[in-house]
Amino acid sequence: MKNLKNKFAICGFMGVGKSTLHQKFKEHYPSFDLDSLIEKDLGLRINQFLENNNVNQFRELEYQTLLMLPKENHLLFPGGGVLEYEKSRNYLLEHYITIFINEDIDTILPRINSKERPLLKNPKELLLSRLENYLKCSMKINCTDSVDEKFRKISEVINE
Repeated sequence: MKNLKNKFAICGFMGVGKSTLHQKFKEHYPSFDLDSLIEKDLGLRINQFLENNNVNQFRELEYQTLLMLPKENHLLFPGGGVLEYEKSRNYLLEHYITIFINEDIDTILPRINSKERPLLKNPKELLLSRLENYLKCSMKINCTDSVDEKFRKISEVINE
């Protein structure tokens, strides 16, 4: 397992490949998929949680989970809406180097399963509403590339 010089949060809209990237990075670096940690803790899928709870309850749960992560350097792959919640956004921007994976919505759309994404009604509108917070990230990586190319680009950043 390689050491990291900082804590990095890989942010971006649903469908950019954060969960897939986590699978590749966890073989090399200490890393966490925030949604997976929440689902494991709850014992159910996030979409099941949201059937009986509101989005603000989920965002607070997300924030509380952030606070429980190890203080040691690691990679974090949060859900696409984590930056929408002010406490989570401020925490990530203060304690992590945040990397925004920017990808064209028309490339992302075919990857999104709306049945698994309870907050997805109008993807283009949702992306536009989140863009302001994504652009607050420490850095931006523009992608229309394969997961391997995203892995390479992010690896270059975290190994600088």
